[in-house]
Amino acid sequence: VTEGKIKWLRTIALPGPGGKGAAHATGIALDREGKFAYVCLSRNNALGVVDLAAGKLVAEIAVGVAPFAVVLGDDGKSA
Repeated sequence: VTEGKIKWLRTIALPGPGGKGAAHATGIALDREGKFAYVCLSRNNALGVVDLAAGKLVAEIAVGVAPFAVVLGDDGKSA
């Protein structure tokens, strides 16, 4: 926060289908260690896996039409 305004420190690219346009990120969940963010990529029909240290999308998991929310399981192995 600077002079009463919130500013992004960085952005992470989440490209749309075929690398074109935006993925339209919706729901998000963080793993327990805070290393990965799991982001619903609505236009991609996928759950994106974002490496927060690297600041990049490292995987997309096909989940069906237009996901909008994600909850991680207590086991840390399911969403």
